Amino acid sequence: ARFGDRITVRTKMDKAVLQAHVPVLTLQPLVENAIIHGLETMEPGRLALVGYAQHERVIIHVIDNGQGIAPERLAEIRELRAQNSGRSHTTGLGFSNVHKRLQHFFGSSYGLQLESVVGQGTQVTVTIPLVH
Repeated sequence: ARFGDRITVRTKMDKAVLQAHVPVLTLQPLVENAIIHGLETMEPGRLALVGYAQHERVIIHVIDNGQGIAPERLAEIRELRAQNSGRSHTTGLGFSNVHKRLQHFFGSSYGLQLESVVGQGTQVTVTIPLVH
């Protein structure tokens, strides 16, 4: 609401995803990061949430067309995901916390993947089991 027409949000979720058991506060920090760190200074900003089932897994992509993340910074965030250090929110701790929580709930083959290209945007992929 704060951004009005400056950010367009698109969602496309397969029916199987709508039945999935996504832990509380999994998507919110990812969407918030996309807006604050990627889209806040962009016009027009685009955010997409795309979800589908694949091989007994739920895959949800949070995609923005924002600033992207520099390769060095991307490596730091991925390292935080592996270590789960106690650094501040601007260091990727929200990403790390969500990843660790998903692994705690579902096992080490689940969690988050982060891809980004400077000037083009960022995609976070959430992978959780498909529960029937």
